[in-house]
Amino acid sequence: MAKTKRYVGISRRAKFLLKSGETREVDYKENLKGLHAEDLVAFANSANGGAILIGVEEFTSTAGIQQGRPIGCPVDDDARLQVLSKALSCSPAVEIELFTENVSGTPFLRIEIPSGSHKPYATSSGTYKIREDSRNNPLLPEALLKMFLDREGSEFRTRFSEATGSLETRMREALAAVKTLERAVAEKIKEIGSSLGWAEYKAGEAADTIESVESHVMTLATEQMKQTKRIKAIAFKVGAKDPVKEEAEKEVLEFLVKKLTDDPRLLKAAKAGTPLSLSFTGNSVEEIEKEDMTRLFHEAVRQLSKEKTDA
Repeated sequence: MAKTKRYVGISRRAKFLLKSGETREVDYKENLKGLHAEDLVAFANSANGGAILIGVEEFTSTAGIQQGRPIGCPVDDDARLQVLSKALSCSPAVEIELFTENVSGTPFLRIEIPSGSHKPYATSSGTYKIREDSRNNPLLPEALLKMFLDREGSEFRTRFSEATGSLETRMREALAAVKTLERAVAEKIKEIGSSLGWAEYKAGEAADTIESVESHVMTLATEQMKQTKRIKAIAFKVGAKDPVKEEAEKEVLEFLVKKLTDDPRLLKAAKAGTPLSLSFTGNSVEEIEKEDMTRLFHEAVRQLSKEKTDA
């Protein structure tokens, strides 16, 4: 979860952070009580991550520059466990590196938080923050949704690229990746919707926010449909078989054969060319066109007729 290291003096990195003052990438906390999970979340959600120094106060130097000054804090196992516990309580857990500085003098803790690879991050209570300037600001719904779409889009592109490396043999993986993305987006949109309560202080803009999210969702749904059509078009062009459709046709054919076998009168009418109406439900039907259904019905009749002749 976290790397830990101890320095007898003050490391070069810590010296730089003490001189820089509080910025977009640096924050000072005078004690452990001042560290909250939202501090870790804010850095993990930012583009560059950052560092938090605990046991450090901000002061103005004689040159009028804001800097940090070590005042010390507990650095024992209990103190480190408190920091790690806050990182683990986030959703998803925030990756950190924890360093103990100036052990031989006035010890303090340095927490390094890289920009997260699983954005957006939230506290256990559902609070989303991002580090901007020298403050932790609320992560607004539009930015929150964009982070999620960027993450899911990247993961989908990776899966799709691997799946199409050998299109005929890996088409199933590509189609499965599309369906997985659709389900993931649907579930995440619900989760995002339930997390918007923290933005109630912007009640006057609530209607605009909801409309904006709905617009993003509509655009996403349209793009997903386009990607699915593209995949099927590519498969048709190269002559690759659609494994999902093949399984659906097999299931429907088995149903038709059983239906005709169980009802001799129905089979007789089918052989005589009498118009028939059969009811079939299930996910398989969605993959089969009308002409395919007709073809499969004739194939079922042909199989049963052949079996009777062979007998």
